[in-house]
Amino acid sequence: MEETYKFYIPLMEWLKEYIIQVQGPITLQIKLIYLNTSTSKCLLDIFEILKNYRDAGGQVTVTWSYLSDDPDMVEEVEDFETESGLAIELIEVEE
Repeated sequence: MEETYKFYIPLMEWLKEYIIQVQGPITLQIKLIYLNTSTSKCLLDIFEILKNYRDAGGQVTVTWSYLSDDPDMVEEVEDFETESGLAIELIEVEE
């Protein structure tokens, strides 16, 4: 998707509203087979929201499913962990 923000902005707005209204545990499950730069930026924005929520006492779990034959995705996820300060559980799946 060329304009990924059109997908992610409503998701981020919903997440912010959920945090304010519900203040419950959040589990984010990610399953992507392709990751472009604009998606990476949007994911970092989401991770920032989640980190702030976690730092304020909220419960946050992030999992990332990746194809077993895609070691590059593992490196990307590890970079996201470092940049975001969130733990991301990697889940290896077969095609």
